[in-house]
Amino acid sequence: MNAPQRRFIFESTLLLITALLLTFFSIREEWAAPLDRILYDFYVGQYQAPRHPDVVIVSIDDSSLHTYGPWPWPRDLQAKLLRRVQSHKPSLVAADVIYTGNSSTDAELVAAAQQLPILALPVMIERLGYDRQHIEVMPYPELLGVTDLLGHVHVELDDDALVRGTFLYQGIHTPHWPHLMLAIARQLRGLPAAPATCASAPETLLTIRKCDYVRLPFAGPPGTYPQIPAELLLADEASQANLLDRALQNKVVIVGLTATGVGDWVTSPTSPTGSDVGPMSGVEFNANLLSALYYDSTISTPPLWWAVLLGCGIVTLCSLTLPRLRPKQMLIITAVLTVTPVLITWLSLAVFAAYLPLATASVAVLVIYPLWSWRRHEIAWSFIQGELNRVGDESRQLHSTITWHTSHKQPAEIVEHLKVMLGTDLNLAMLVPDKANDLQENPAIEVLSEPAREILRDTRLMLTRDTPEPGLPGEILAKQIRKLQFRAQEVREGRAIGLAGLGRMNNGALIISALGEVRFM
Repeated sequence: MNAPQRRFIFESTLLLITALLLTFFSIREEWAAPLDRILYDFYVGQYQAPRHPDVVIVSIDDSSLHTYGPWPWPRDLQAKLLRRVQSHKPSLVAADVIYTGNSSTDAELVAAAQQLPILALPVMIERLGYDRQHIEVMPYPELLGVTDLLGHVHVELDDDALVRGTFLYQGIHTPHWPHLMLAIARQLRGLPAAPATCASAPETLLTIRKCDYVRLPFAGPPGTYPQIPAELLLADEASQANLLDRALQNKVVIVGLTATGVGDWVTSPTSPTGSDVGPMSGVEFNANLLSALYYDSTISTPPLWWAVLLGCGIVTLCSLTLPRLRPKQMLIITAVLTVTPVLITWLSLAVFAAYLPLATASVAVLVIYPLWSWRRHEIAWSFIQGELNRVGDESRQLHSTITWHTSHKQPAEIVEHLKVMLGTDLNLAMLVPDKANDLQENPAIEVLSEPAREILRDTRLMLTRDTPEPGLPGEILAKQIRKLQFRAQEVREGRAIGLAGLGRMNNGALIISALGEVRFM
């Protein structure tokens, strides 16, 4: 194996290893996470998840706060709201409200909660102070005693402050609290409660243990789920009774804050930018999560090694394929392999509801292509330079300095020289194809002997031979190619002159190799 071959194998192996390491660490450390999120958000924005038809939001909105005062409302007013909801016979009521502490009207709220068929309340996990112990804030004891379902309602913000999913289980020390919407979904489907699937947590009260993260497709932009203002229920107008019965009877009612600056608001991938719709309320996010869990349409995240394996496989295929392709094929395959990770991500989302972040593989392919192009240019340059040197040596050996472009004589001088040597009248037009007829048909030279005519043919060939095409302006590689063409033409012309001279000899010429092969005749 010669030195260029060893160098090529070394550089190819180094490039492949570098690309694989880049892909591996990029996927593991999420270096290309912004690109992956763009692809994910585009898909989620185009896909509409099924919306549970029985989920209704009772919203404590700006108008309700304007009518009944700022939040938090007295608990007797909240009890009245629950009684109004219960009067329309819902199947389940989830109050996305934290009830802590005691007040003089706690008994009224408990009495109203007892009348509900199924009551679901949230548990809040918070820190007592910076670097201090976490606590789980439960409903006050009397209300806790009549609560049927409990769960956390925390959401997870990504690095870009968008909410794309949440952990289904959270808790201090161990993730023992399911998400409240998961508890409701299991209740609606008649399934028993299930524990978290993650491993045991370290024994510390400073750590919130989270596991079973899921992304969720949204049923649409904010405002997709029907919302009934709390003000309308509290007014209890007889004209609205039938309408409210149809809206709430046998429904899953989620009571929560949607007023500006009071409730929790999240920005989701479906929140339109630059519009009046704005972000999504936390209570509507919970409604989307409930539907996704009920229909089992959440988007899972496969183990990391799946993405690593697919990404490294695409990069390896690119690194091994590009050296074996022509330039046009190389460009086409690069484009195909760049789009392939995107297609795999979308297909995994659409078919398997699984999210595979593979944008890194596309970036790696786009990095490999210019590197291989650079290597090919280096190889082409080295080859052309080597050929120029070899052809130059051969050209000097064949004494190609007799050609017109290296001769000190101009074409007019050559014509005058031929006049004297051949003893006939000639002009330059006779030797240029587009200005004179064929030599055989020219009366001025019909009287010449055959050797003289051969001299004229050679001269005509020399004066009218093709000139290499000019190189591209400013393109150094094209300039080198033109030099190689020019030198090669010199060699071809020298060989043609030599062969023509041998062909005109009276005696034949025969060249035989040491092995008895006829190499020239």
